[in-house]
Amino acid sequence: MQVAMRNEGFNIVSQVSFIFFYISNHWDDTKVDIAQKTVQALIEMCTGDYINQDIAFKGQVIVSINLQLNMHSDNEEKRKLKSSCIELLEVMLEEIDEKSCTLAKCIANHLEMDKLYQEMLNLFDISNYELLCRAYNVLKRIADYEGISTEKLVEVKEDDKVHQAMWEYCRHRSRSVEIAYKNDTVTQAYFSYDPKIHIKDKSYIQSQIKRSTPQEKLLDFIEWTNAVEKMQSKKDIFTFFRNKIPFLILSRLRQWLLIFLTILLNLIVLFTVYTPLDYNMANGVCTTNSTDNETCSSTSHFQPILSPQISLGSTTVLEILGFVHAALAVMMVIEYFAGNWGSFSPLMELKEHLSCKKIFFSLSKIILGKNITYRLCLGSFKLYLQKPQQSVANDKNTLANEYYQISWSSFQSIYRIFFMVCSLVAWIPVPGLKYMYCLCMLYPFLKFDVVAYISRAIKRSIKQLASVFLLCFVFIYIYAVVSFALLNNYFSKDKDQFCGSLVQCFFTVSRLGLLSTLGSELEIRPNNDYEPNFTLYGFRTFYDLVFFIVVTTLGLNIIIAILVDRFSEMREKSDKVEEDNESRCFICSIERSMFDKDFKKHVTKEHNLWDYMRFIIHVKSLPENSHNALEKYVFDQVNEGKNSIKFFPLYKAKSLPHYEHGDSKNESQDKEEYRPDKELLSLITKDRGSRWRRRTSSYSTSQRQVSFAL
Repeated sequence: MQVAMRNEGFNIVSQVSFIFFYISNHWDDTKVDIAQKTVQALIEMCTGDYINQDIAFKGQVIVSINLQLNMHSDNEEKRKLKSSCIELLEVMLEEIDEKSCTLAKCIANHLEMDKLYQEMLNLFDISNYELLCRAYNVLKRIADYEGISTEKLVEVKEDDKVHQAMWEYCRHRSRSVEIAYKNDTVTQAYFSYDPKIHIKDKSYIQSQIKRSTPQEKLLDFIEWTNAVEKMQSKKDIFTFFRNKIPFLILSRLRQWLLIFLTILLNLIVLFTVYTPLDYNMANGVCTTNSTDNETCSSTSHFQPILSPQISLGSTTVLEILGFVHAALAVMMVIEYFAGNWGSFSPLMELKEHLSCKKIFFSLSKIILGKNITYRLCLGSFKLYLQKPQQSVANDKNTLANEYYQISWSSFQSIYRIFFMVCSLVAWIPVPGLKYMYCLCMLYPFLKFDVVAYISRAIKRSIKQLASVFLLCFVFIYIYAVVSFALLNNYFSKDKDQFCGSLVQCFFTVSRLGLLSTLGSELEIRPNNDYEPNFTLYGFRTFYDLVFFIVVTTLGLNIIIAILVDRFSEMREKSDKVEEDNESRCFICSIERSMFDKDFKKHVTKEHNLWDYMRFIIHVKSLPENSHNALEKYVFDQVNEGKNSIKFFPLYKAKSLPHYEHGDSKNESQDKEEYRPDKELLSLITKDRGSRWRRRTSSYSTSQRQVSFAL
């Protein structure tokens, strides 16, 4: 409509601009409302439209903004008008066209920077931090166009603490990313960094992102960003209570205090707990008499010290510190489960996995095998063989669980509850319960990556380890039966070798075989009354060597080999991720050599991975009608699960020495140089297709057989 009106000789943007200019030159307080509507109309018409921006500039919009910034804001309406003027400035400076740089320099020549800076001080004084960052981003964009630092545009008073605090706040909160805008224009998008958005486990995210192709890497990065956003929204309630309730603040300080108290309490227990004075006379334990002979008045082998001797002072200190320790342990558990609530599997999902039909189907696959189970259950349980259809809303709700999944049965979850229980029990004023503090000593190691690394390796190898353990114990059970039936007289109770029953024989063979070797513990002959016999010797040699090779040597070494292989696999994957991060940019996938010595600056400032994640979250968190052109463009790409990567500057970067804005020839050459290996991708696709056809063929064959049988 605007184009048609311009063709008829009437330009609505020009007319609105002159209206705003007239109102600003003939100002009175009764015109605040009409001025606000005029500025909002200019914002809507200039957003993402360079022609309208140029017309508005020629309509003296910058002069009008200077007049508005110079006015005193004595009420909320005037402050809102100034906010709209800063937003209009931000829209006018958008880099959306080849001529945007020329327009921005003209705006910089007409804009009164000192008035904008004074307005920033006013915004800092009234704690309007969102608009303050927008004003600072205006200065940053002008500085980028001019090729100078932001400090050269305005005069920051170094001796004024308020000026320094405001400037440091803006520098800390302002972020920028490069966006591939329409027509492949690489432009800078500025936004305010929200410190409330906490991206946890950055190294874990980088290690889990799929990296087969640059496109897949960026798509999976968007999925992780959506998961972080979902997790952040689920933490809002917990954050609210943490800010309102005093004992939930200072989380990091409480964690270190809990670690310190755990170590301190164990040191006190270590150096202040003694045996009771009457321990040697109690319950008839073994004592040494005057002839250095040991006499025992009881057949009990264990004489536990359930009530050790602790001094009164140590007991008092343990009770006081134990109370603080127990309180911190309870808060630690509450904070952990509340803060990670969105990461735990839903109860409905747990109920589904524990359903009777699901368990029956799983057991059938283990006992009968997959093929037989599918054939038998094809008619009765056909619905369970199909993948359940989930709605888009349900997928969104489970997205955070898929990427930030924490199992209820994980070591972290179980041990934190166990830690709290031990702390509460140890606080009870009973001397024997102070032993429980030793079980809390694993807590300081939960924060180390080594513990998570080890637990992850064991979790991934749990099926293989369980299979080897079961195989070893089955083999030991066979040996226990053979020993009970044929070699029962070789076991001597005097040497603590019990084989009076099959259960006793099983435990004896397990202990002797695993801790040492079965052949070295059992004599070749039951006793000296038996004559040497080579046949017996040969049988025992074969019997003992088979056990030694299968259980002691192969079994235990296979377990070690499984863990070593898993560690090597994880290390290899970590090395590949590290190599990929060091050799090319994550966002643009351009190799390190193209940037000369500026690669580190490029990946930390220009294409910072986490700034892109914050920018996407920032764009999705803005109200519907408050996006500028760049934010609206990105929002349309990532909203409602679209997950498009068009806005990523793939194979593009402003800092490249050969980069020229709008030179499509150079950009096509860059794409050709860094294009993924199509032949490799076709082989992968072909392999996946062949595997799917084999599975489909097998399933169809089973279905035809069942139909024929029926």
